[in-house]
Amino acid sequence: MKKYIILLIVPLLFCSIGCDKDEENGPDYSELILGHWKIDYVEFVDITGYIDPVFGTEIKDTLEMTLYYPNSVLFTNDDGGVDGYLLSTYRTYKYDGTRDEDNFFYDPNDLDLNNPVWSYSNTVNYNINGDIIEYDVSSLPYNDYDEDKIIHLTEENLQVRYDIQPNSWEQGDTTYFERYLGDYYLSKVNELPPTPRSSTQQLKRTVDILERKIKPTPSH
Repeated sequence: MKKYIILLIVPLLFCSIGCDKDEENGPDYSELILGHWKIDYVEFVDITGYIDPVFGTEIKDTLEMTLYYPNSVLFTNDDGGVDGYLLSTYRTYKYDGTRDEDNFFYDPNDLDLNNPVWSYSNTVNYNINGDIIEYDVSSLPYNDYDEDKIIHLTEENLQVRYDIQPNSWEQGDTTYFERYLGDYYLSKVNELPPTPRSSTQQLKRTVDILERKIKPTPSH
């Protein structure tokens, strides 16, 4: 009878060890992330401040802002004027380790989101390490950061967070600092919008709907 009990316990031990290893390694995001993702909105947090030279305490000013897509953006044109568009952004993760980011711009007076006026795109290599998406951004004009942290990922929804490392500098006897981070909320779509007939315009300057300059978001 003892022999039978031991035979029953051994498989359970192997199962328990295997399950613990799976939990330690975390979920496998490499296949779940594949496909087209549309950015629905982004929550930005900009923290600036200084360290009190007398008490050593941090004096912080936090600015929070949410941008919904399609987002209203303004561009300076070649004549120095301003052109307004609506922007939708998509990210496509592929099995070969590349990720495309496609930005589609629409006429704000024509709300047909199946008819973009022009588009802008780029491609980077990516690698998933645990819950971190690492990017090779050496070929991009903006490379303040090179990774996203996966906060939430299902077959339908994706939330990633980027965090630009805190920047600090000295001015007199006071230390100033700034930290910038954002959460991207995306939803899975079956396909991208159609490619517009003309995609030759170049991005020069981006301003949000409040006409406040924001840091250009690295397209990674």
